[in-house]
Amino acid sequence: MLSLLIIALRFLFLIALVIILFKLVKWMIADLYRISESPQQPMGEPAGLPAFDQNDEEQGQSALMVLESDIDTLVIGDSYPCVRGELLIGRSERNDVIVSGAYASARHARVFYRAGQYWLEDLHSTNGTYINGLKLDLPVVLANSDKIRIGNVTFQFMRWTNEMGSDH
Repeated sequence: MLSLLIIALRFLFLIALVIILFKLVKWMIADLYRISESPQQPMGEPAGLPAFDQNDEEQGQSALMVLESDIDTLVIGDSYPCVRGELLIGRSERNDVIVSGAYASARHARVFYRAGQYWLEDLHSTNGTYINGLKLDLPVVLANSDKIRIGNVTFQFMRWTNEMGSDH
C-alpha cells in the first residue's frame, strides 16, 4: 500500500513539473515575441549620467575612424561623424554605422554626447564592446584616440576632427 502511494506521489510530482516547465517556456516565447514586435526605442540613460542639456547641441566635431576591418562595407580609413549627439553602431540597418560581422549585435553600442563629453555605451550586446582592449561594462567617457572594438572591427575615436584637419 505504501509503495503504491509513493508511486502516485511521484507521478503527481512529474505532472506538476511538466506543467511548470510548459508554462515557463510559453512565457519565454511570448516575451520574445513581445520584444521583437516592439519598435526599437533608444536605450534610457544609465544612472549617474548628466541629463541632456540644450547646450549639448553645440558639441564639437567627433568621428569614429575604421582602423581594422574584415568587412567589405567598412573600409580602413573611413570615418563616421557623430551627428545629432549620438552614433548608433550595430548589425541592423537602422544604425548609423553598420557592422555586418557575425560578432555584432543588431544594436551593439552607441557613442553619445552629454555635458561636454562623449560617452561610449554597450547596448547589452552578446559579444561585448571593448575600449582600448578592456571589455566595457558601464558607459565610459571617451578620450581622443581611444580604440573601440566591436567584433572584428576596430574604430578610433577622434574628438576634434575639425581641429585635426581631417577631411572625412
